[in-house]
Amino acid sequence: MPTITYTPTRAIVGGGGSIVSDFSQWDRVTKWIGKEHVSISGVRVSTEQRSDETIRITADVQTESEIAFYREFSESCRNGETFTIDATGIPGAPSGAITYQLKKNSYRESRTGAYIAPSFEAIKV
Repeated sequence: MPTITYTPTRAIVGGGGSIVSDFSQWDRVTKWIGKEHVSISGVRVSTEQRSDETIRITADVQTESEIAFYREFSESCRNGETFTIDATGIPGAPSGAITYQLKKNSYRESRTGAYIAPSFEAIKV
């Protein structure tokens, strides 16, 4: 099962900074930043300055008591603090722990009856 490891600093609930939860969605998006120039003759020249790898995660539904740990995670990582995700076993996910930063204002909670499904985006550091 995937594990999110972070340092609790705000809204502490006593989880020790670790969440073990299945993900119902794991999407990876790479955004290339650079410039492309086209000459009068039509020749294209591209320059890559950097690339940002972003992941979009939706965790399996949680009860109200379990969602407190995700709220602690989002509060503790909202100002650029880093965290790691070890998603070994998820198809298409990297094996081993990777360090990420939470993308600003990306944490969301979707309610379905008595359950809540947290989702967020993170940028690979």
